[in-house]
Amino acid sequence: MTALDDFRARGIDFISIHDGIDTSTPAGRFSFTIIAAVAKLERELIRERTKAGLQAAKRRGAELGRLRVEFDLGRAVELRRAGRSIREVATALGVHPTTHHRAILAVPQSSPELA
Repeated sequence: MTALDDFRARGIDFISIHDGIDTSTPAGRFSFTIIAAVAKLERELIRERTKAGLQAAKRRGAELGRLRVEFDLGRAVELRRAGRSIREVATALGVHPTTHHRAILAVPQSSPELA
């Protein structure tokens, strides 16, 4: 509907030959409005079902979200000190370079792992 309003403001009519919608006519605007309303209803129903599913999963005790990735931070520090790049260390430890980088940044500088 926002796109249709934008088109109308610019003096552009939307015509879908395949669907038989022509927004230059009252019947075409009506059809487009009904289709947009049904699409909005479907989006809202999907949203409600998703929220209900998440709540049900929480009640069952399911852990939601991404799985935590763990790796040997001490080994990562050793490899970095040996001159290996973040990408090389991450590959050696089986994690994504961003995961490795975040883990290093999360360790306080006074931590024994970095000593």
